[in-house]
Amino acid sequence: MKRKATTRTTKKIQDAGYEGAPFTWSNNRQGNGNTCERIDRALTSFLCIQNFPNTKVSHLPRVGSDHTPLLLNSHPDKQLLQKPFRCIRSWLSHPSISALVANSWTLPSNSDQNNNIYSKLQLLSSDLSQWNSDVYGNIHKNIKSLNNRIDSLHKSGNYSANLEKIKKLQTELGDWYKIKNDYYHQLSRDKFFKEYDQNTEYFHATASNRKRINAIHTLREPSGLWISERDQINSLLINHFSQIGISQIPNYVEDLSNIIDPCISEEENLALTLTPSKQEIWNTISNMNQWGAPGPDGFQPGFF
Repeated sequence: MKRKATTRTTKKIQDAGYEGAPFTWSNNRQGNGNTCERIDRALTSFLCIQNFPNTKVSHLPRVGSDHTPLLLNSHPDKQLLQKPFRCIRSWLSHPSISALVANSWTLPSNSDQNNNIYSKLQLLSSDLSQWNSDVYGNIHKNIKSLNNRIDSLHKSGNYSANLEKIKKLQTELGDWYKIKNDYYHQLSRDKFFKEYDQNTEYFHATASNRKRINAIHTLREPSGLWISERDQINSLLINHFSQIGISQIPNYVEDLSNIIDPCISEEENLALTLTPSKQEIWNTISNMNQWGAPGPDGFQPGFF
């Protein structure tokens, strides 16, 4: 067993995850004697994840055996969903980003008369999305375009005359490869490698694996029925989160506050309810993980 674990780690093999019932084996005994385990699973390599990023494993109904059959689908139906805004770290190195942010931040917001920071971030995220489409461009398309241009110059038959153009394009291509590496490094949220590491293949595979694992394909209703239709999943999630914050039988004892002696003075209470200073806010942001998971607005602490 120890040898198998070592082999799996050495070859970068990882669990492909699953959807459906959590166990794949049962001893089929009744009552307290019943034992269930997940002992059957599919393993994937980084190369497999890169070639088949949407792979999913389903636990099928168990019939006539103590083991659950597994179905591995490397090309599941891909549902086109609107992606939320996410700030990309490599944007900050672009020469036009500072002017864009400054201009967007000074514009009044129509959604809020007070122009609070939330409204400003909403407006800024819209401007950044448009700027990313019009100016920054798609990383993979830019790399492909530069490779094609360099290849065309090589095939032109006049290499010496195009040498300066080729060198300039190669420098630009190298910059875009660095941007690609940083992009997948950010998506992978991997802290094991240092900032200078250029293992794009590893970060790409890690980011693809995170995306695959985080995708919700099926959910189980309270009745025990598994659902896979997108509309049904949406309704189930909305109903669930609408109910968990509602108390069905509230039980509030008004005199409970008289039982507990106050332990916070008026001065301490006043200090706790004061609006934080700009320095306190900045210190908090500076101590956070700069490029971890973004907030609901799509911005990470590193942006600020």
